Amino acid sequence: MLNVFAIKPLLNIFLKFFELVFWLNFIFCGSSLANELPTWLIDAEASSLKAIASADGTQIVVNFPIIHGELSLQKDDLVHSFLNVKIDIASLTTDSKDNQILLLSPLFFLSDKFPTAIFHSQNILWLKDQFQITGNLELNGISHQVMINVEIHQPDKKANSQTTAVGTAKIQRLDFNIGTGEWADTASLKNEVDISFTCTLAIQILSFS
Repeated sequence: MLNVFAIKPLLNIFLKFFELVFWLNFIFCGSSLANELPTWLIDAEASSLKAIASADGTQIVVNFPIIHGELSLQKDDLVHSFLNVKIDIASLTTDSKDNQILLLSPLFFLSDKFPTAIFHSQNILWLKDQFQITGNLELNGISHQVMINVEIHQPDKKANSQTTAVGTAKIQRLDFNIGTGEWADTASLKNEVDISFTCTLAIQILSFS
């Protein structure tokens, strides 16, 4: 006759063993849920980027209304955070038709040859309640590192708003051959250009690192 009391200690040993295996696997292999990073797709139709340059003391505002991309910015997981953005250069608009034609000419943006600008993040830090993102910007067929500061604004449920990414940056236009010929003179057209953008993050998917 099987002695239940005799095998009970063995069952306890097996249960403890399997429990130990489970937790070792959890610690060293990681939980599948822990590896799920929220990734947001940028809503191209509800996002925009603005560049502000100074010419003879007057501000010139250039709007880029079409932005594509995706991002995952987690202050507790900077290693797996990223920002990838593509800007439609040919979509630019200004308050002047003549300025718009000039900007789309080979003197400024080579939009026929390079219709998009692309940014890929390379290093991300969390500083003063915002992300400081260093990455590679490819513009006019030229690549340079730039730094972007980004804040994530969570939706206000009462206002029925959406999550947005708001960012700023500064670039040197001559690094990308923007404004050549007579426009290369930084006395009349400043070299530094201020960039600001607001991206609506409308679609959330899951990314597995």
